[in-house]
Amino acid sequence: SARGLRWNQFGLALSTAYLAWGVGVQSYMLNAAENSLHAENIQAQRILVSPTAFNSILWRFVAMTPENYYEGFSSLLDDEKKINWRAYPRCDALIQANLNNPKVKAIADFSHGFFTLTQQNDQLVVTDLRMGQQPYYFFSFNVEQLNRDTAVSNSVGQRPNLAAALPWLWARLGGMNIPFPSAVTPSLPVEAQRVALCGEQPTQ
Repeated sequence: SARGLRWNQFGLALSTAYLAWGVGVQSYMLNAAENSLHAENIQAQRILVSPTAFNSILWRFVAMTPENYYEGFSSLLDDEKKINWRAYPRCDALIQANLNNPKVKAIADFSHGFFTLTQQNDQLVVTDLRMGQQPYYFFSFNVEQLNRDTAVSNSVGQRPNLAAALPWLWARLGGMNIPFPSAVTPSLPVEAQRVALCGEQPTQ
């Protein structure tokens, strides 16, 4: 019917406009992230720019360097456009030592390089950094039991507590630059994290 056709046209126009909006905002956010990284003298090899859940106002960034990865957020409603980057160890030495592990290589390829490898509770854990945010990631796998002969590949991904995460999401989306509620101490220096997660010796 003519009425149904009009609704179809309206729906198509609306979806096309939203798609164009998303592409435009992503381009704007990528430019903002690149400028911020340059100002912070962070030499990123690759940058991930993705919207947070349920909206296209608040965006998440992941910037990869050889030694670390950096996570940041920016909302279109932020009064101050400065991106606060938090550094986490990438554990590159651990990655290089385990690239022959087929499970590690599979995640490395699947994630297009946005991954990390850590030692946690005598386990080797590979994490896809694209899905989730620090410290909660959906695709995180125990790929090897250290100091044992049996290799395993169990999912150890975590989901955030929605009772805490949703209020943060709406507050951060609205321009309140507050840290994500996390079990991980955000102020822990990256060198201390590297000792705890990468199996490296502390520097003297």
